[in-house]
Amino acid sequence: MLLDTDTVFEILESSGVGLFNIDLETGKSRVSPTWKTMIGLAPDADIEPQTEWLKRLHPDDRDRMQALDREVMKGRVPHNKSTVRLRHDDGHWVWIETNASIIKWSEDGRPLQLAGTHVDVTAEKTTRRIAMETNERNRLMLKYSPVGMAVFSENARVQDCNRVFSDMLGYTQTEVLGMNLMKLVWFDMDPDEVRRKQEFYSGKTEDITFETALLCKDKSRRHVLVKGVRFFDKDENVRFLFQCSDITDRVKAEQQKDEFLSTVSHELRTPLTSIMGAIKLVNSGGIGPVSDPARKMLGVAERGCDTLLALVNDLLDLKSLEAGALKYEMDNALVGPIIQDAAAAMEGYLKPDQALVIDMPGRLAGAVLHVDAARLGQILANLLSNAAKFSPDDGSLRLQVRLRNRALRISVTDQGTGVPPELEGRMFRKFTQGQSDDKRTVRGTGLGLPISQRMAHDMGGTIGFFNTEKAGATFWVEFPLIDH
Repeated sequence: MLLDTDTVFEILESSGVGLFNIDLETGKSRVSPTWKTMIGLAPDADIEPQTEWLKRLHPDDRDRMQALDREVMKGRVPHNKSTVRLRHDDGHWVWIETNASIIKWSEDGRPLQLAGTHVDVTAEKTTRRIAMETNERNRLMLKYSPVGMAVFSENARVQDCNRVFSDMLGYTQTEVLGMNLMKLVWFDMDPDEVRRKQEFYSGKTEDITFETALLCKDKSRRHVLVKGVRFFDKDENVRFLFQCSDITDRVKAEQQKDEFLSTVSHELRTPLTSIMGAIKLVNSGGIGPVSDPARKMLGVAERGCDTLLALVNDLLDLKSLEAGALKYEMDNALVGPIIQDAAAAMEGYLKPDQALVIDMPGRLAGAVLHVDAARLGQILANLLSNAAKFSPDDGSLRLQVRLRNRALRISVTDQGTGVPPELEGRMFRKFTQGQSDDKRTVRGTGLGLPISQRMAHDMGGTIGFFNTEKAGATFWVEFPLIDH
């Protein structure tokens, strides 16, 4: 069934399409209400359409449109489909897609009637322009960024990169394009790092920060600090943008510092032990009476020696762990006594108004782990002392014991501000330290967590952390449960 002309007209009008019809013999033209409203006129405005058209047409579009109309009227092309700019009654320009053709010819081949449609495509043009500007801006940012930048596809291949990134690797930009991430980056197989990266690649987190090493063309490595973001391109494909800052010099300096500290620690331990023994002997009155003022000063000296000796012992423990020389006395041990000893050892570390809450079901006190009980106690001491440092002066620390499948998890939760995003991938690295609200009260070597991680792994356990929903962080250590 064919629709009559009036019905077609109404359908087009309701769809936001403007209509026009020009009698080429008389020069008179007729337009629809939508044609008028597109350029800001009232639907019933009394106008001469052809005059309005020519008056509002952008000067840069006029010659092109008139040339195409002549081609249509000569029958050389079937229609004139173009996009032009018309000045809106408010003064701004609107983009109109016009499609005109001859709908009536004379018997001798003269055009008698020109008709067509107008569609407002301003929004589409604006969106396209913004997208083009954004793409160009992103291209310039990628090209001229002072740090290495690369875009990877979902299957881990390089889609684009800047010169800085390819220079870091020793390749040309052309050589890098299409290369697989596995060939370019050293992967840290630490469980916490693997988990963080999996969450990033799967879209559970939008961005990530971590340190790694680039595998260069000449087989060397360059250490980089990486900041990554997950996004969708214009075709809705998943892409990963990585920004890489070269920290090779910093890493080398840290390695030299580690070697220096290790050497100094060995040299300091013996004299420190002697000084500590002498101070304690004098303070005890073993070589004669000690006045109260002198005893007070000796107490200050003793605490200072304790701090220095703890630092030296941490450094030497770490060195032994890295060399695989630390000894463990592995045996079956009850969980209850380990927890109680750890809590008792914290009495001297808690601030006056802080409290330690132990949450351990009675049945788990008799659980058995195959560990070095003293080393596990050292791990818990590190976690608990950190929690005390970062909790408020009147805060509570929670020491919790729970069964997870066939493993026992011991968790320590503080009431601090949590682990900041920039430290999430570095918490178990040497000399990494966070800050509390009162930065002056935070003291430590930055070695407790890496030492704890290595000890936990050496004893067959795992260690990790997460930020709690309200505030603070929870650090945990987990070991397989032994049937007993």
